[in-house]
Amino acid sequence: MPGDDPEPDIRRAAFGYYFGMATGDADGVQRASASTVHVLRDGSMALRDEKKLRALLGGVAQRLAASGVSPEERGKMAARAVAVIDAATLQYVGANTATLALVVRAGATKGEGDQMMELVLHQAGGKWRVVQEITDSAAVPASRLEVTEPEAGGKP
Repeated sequence: MPGDDPEPDIRRAAFGYYFGMATGDADGVQRASASTVHVLRDGSMALRDEKKLRALLGGVAQRLAASGVSPEERGKMAARAVAVIDAATLQYVGANTATLALVVRAGATKGEGDQMMELVLHQAGGKWRVVQEITDSAAVPASRLEVTEPEAGGKP
């Protein structure tokens, strides 16, 4: 409906994708994404279909199970994922396309950069889904993350 705010649906889809990737939940990722996701990592494009997704996340799920993650720890992981998605910057590209830029891992010190991810989501059939994941193996340098405040009375 015109005037409806799609932001909660966008963030919900991004959470399902992000948390599913972190926990090895292939079904959760599938529900939150298109059947094939375009993955851009370090400037190289690949397609991740359901078969590749399940192979990738099967290993993640096995490592998590072997590490003995408790339900409490899983709850803390979910809370951190919610915080990451809530803090992400949303930008609309059009009526049916949006990007969400999120900090996957903040630098441990001010001099370190942040590890970032950008998700591109598209709405089709009334449902927002992740269609592209963009990452870089190198953190964004801290100097590029600094935001300068305009001087009082000055122009931005």
